[in-house]
Amino acid sequence: GALNGGGTITAGTYGLSGGSVNANLGGGTMNVTGSTALNGTAGATAVNLSAGTLALGSNDRLSNSATVTLTGGALNMGSYTDTVGGVTLSSGTISGTTGNTLTSGSAYDVRSGAVSAILGGSVGLNKTTGGTVTLLAANTYGGVTTVSEGTLALSGSGRIASSSVISIASGATLDVTGLFSGLQLAANQILKGTGEVTGAVTIGAGGIIAPGNSPGITTINGNFTLNGIYEAELGGTIAGDEYDQILVYGGDVVLGLGSVIKLVPYPLIGGFTPTAGDTFTLIDWDSGKSFTDLGYTVDTSLFGPSSEWLFSQVGSSFQAQYNGTPPAVPEPSSAAVSGLALALLALLKRMRRKKELRPAVL
Repeated sequence: GALNGGGTITAGTYGLSGGSVNANLGGGTMNVTGSTALNGTAGATAVNLSAGTLALGSNDRLSNSATVTLTGGALNMGSYTDTVGGVTLSSGTISGTTGNTLTSGSAYDVRSGAVSAILGGSVGLNKTTGGTVTLLAANTYGGVTTVSEGTLALSGSGRIASSSVISIASGATLDVTGLFSGLQLAANQILKGTGEVTGAVTIGAGGIIAPGNSPGITTINGNFTLNGIYEAELGGTIAGDEYDQILVYGGDVVLGLGSVIKLVPYPLIGGFTPTAGDTFTLIDWDSGKSFTDLGYTVDTSLFGPSSEWLFSQVGSSFQAQYNGTPPAVPEPSSAAVSGLALALLALLKRMRRKKELRPAVL
């Protein structure tokens, strides 16, 4: 059926189990349990979907302050845009076609399900609970992407290139095997955390990989290419606990032309001071996989001159070794200089005397 009207219908709770809503709905709670077309506006501050599809019939159908919660069913954006106060995806789908954008005023809380709509706004996205959420569109939200639990998967056109930071917690996974070229980290983006990325990872020029949330280990199950910056915190000589490391399983390692290995003391102020002979395995990979150096550079300025460090491939690892301050060449003492001068003077006198005593040749 259809709910028609030119004015606004007010109630505490609106139950939508199917049909079309062509009238405007006032504030309150809207519960969707069947497929419904929302052609009018809804002022509800709580929009709950548990089954069926809520299809938006135009732009800005939902209240800017609405909290949208999906425990099942689908929110179909079509080709439209809408702004809401918050989004929680516990199960179900948020879909959209070309031109759509769903903008949230607070961080997206995604737990399980799929999103083919574009997620926008200045906020971030939090992947919580043990399920899998798949992002299928080129999202434009600009905040931090935090994968706390479970798996956040990117597939098809799925991108999070505008997200400022991608942080993966221990035990959580960012799955990019559904992308043709894997994860392509853009300039000014940061990849960090102690979790793992499944699929190829390329740190683009200006992008940063900074394992851990202080010293820690980031795991990559696939090829790893560094064209940007690897910020390695050093706070001791134990990998993961005291200094950063990247573990690469089942993939090759490439340090691109102009890539930078930057060493950072931990903590930054009053932090670790290495001693001669300290060795740090910054990247470790499977034996039998390749390592290619196309021309990386190093930045050891926070520890001292690069001449005090040796960076090299050792077997199936890339290491930094601190060799200490080169010993200074001692300047000769004044006594030694005086002794040398006296010795030269005596030699000259001896040579002159021999010349004087030499008989004349007639």
